[in-house]
Amino acid sequence: MTDDRRRFFRIDDHIGVSYQMVEENELMGQSEPPHQSDIFGLLNDLDKTIAYELNEIKVSDPKLATLLEAFDRKINALVNQMEIDNYLVQRLAHKIRQVNISACGMGLEVEEGLREEDILLVDLVLIPGNINISTYARVISSEKVRDEEYYVRMDFFGMASNDQELLIQHIVRRQGHLIRSNWND
Repeated sequence: MTDDRRRFFRIDDHIGVSYQMVEENELMGQSEPPHQSDIFGLLNDLDKTIAYELNEIKVSDPKLATLLEAFDRKINALVNQMEIDNYLVQRLAHKIRQVNISACGMGLEVEEGLREEDILLVDLVLIPGNINISTYARVISSEKVRDEEYYVRMDFFGMASNDQELLIQHIVRRQGHLIRSNWND
């Protein structure tokens, strides 16, 4: 991990963060955190299939095709509402925090003291793109900074390579933005 720290830039940023404790025995056999399936890709594939099949049915049974189109619209309305609800729940679950972050770890203030070696399942929402990244992290230090506030440093592990690439791209963009804004001051 020391080599990673030398290779990656660290920046101060504001991102959405949620985390939960994970027991070491829960990690057995898992190299990466569980990812939500690509539901949008699946829905897109199903929409294509439905559109094709409806065109076929319209020729032989127009009334049935009209009924099936109505069911499809109804299901799409429900899915859209669920997406909105999920987005709102996700926004509430992620507290926007000031962090010092790199592609291999981060430091941030939290309301609870954690122990060294605690394992966390960390969910990040990078702003402004609302890019969601899940990873495991191991607490490397936790220091009390004031009443009910602790500064926790953690190392990421088990991050999917595409998520790490997204995080690196975000950090480089933010670093460029910070440099440009300092030049303009």
